[in-house]
Amino acid sequence: MKYLISSAVFAITFLFIACQNNNCHGDKEDFIILENKSISIDSSNVFFQHYFVEEGDFLVFQYTHAIAQCDNILDDEWAEELSFEVKDSLDSFNYTDATLNQAKCFVRESGAWVNGQTNPIMKGSISGTKQNENTWDVSIAIIVDPLDVGGEAREITLNESFTIQ
Repeated sequence: MKYLISSAVFAITFLFIACQNNNCHGDKEDFIILENKSISIDSSNVFFQHYFVEEGDFLVFQYTHAIAQCDNILDDEWAEELSFEVKDSLDSFNYTDATLNQAKCFVRESGAWVNGQTNPIMKGSISGTKQNENTWDVSIAIIVDPLDVGGEAREITLNESFTIQ
């Protein structure tokens, strides 16, 4: 009985410490544009394509969303990054469904419980208008198909200003 009580006290204390919010950092979102970059696709793997950003002649737009992180939880990290490219000479753009492949639009998830593969986006729309030399207003409404069998499609919807870094 003494062991049971001490185990219960230990468990309650551990849960109390683990659930305190003072060691957690909130969600973070970034909306950036990378100049003189392009998106390349490595199709050498039979099962999936790997998208990556390298030096080039385009603007690469990146939306990054990272969920809240807690210092005392080792495997709570998760983030996703949506990337696409646009010719740097444009003042506006509009990609819908079949034309999204022209922008090489993809999403990559990262974290303790995801595989980090890139997922090409084939459904939805992305449009933008240049406001000045450093800022674009961008609207995104895309469908992200699941990478895993049995997963569910989800939507990313944004109306944000992206800034050149």
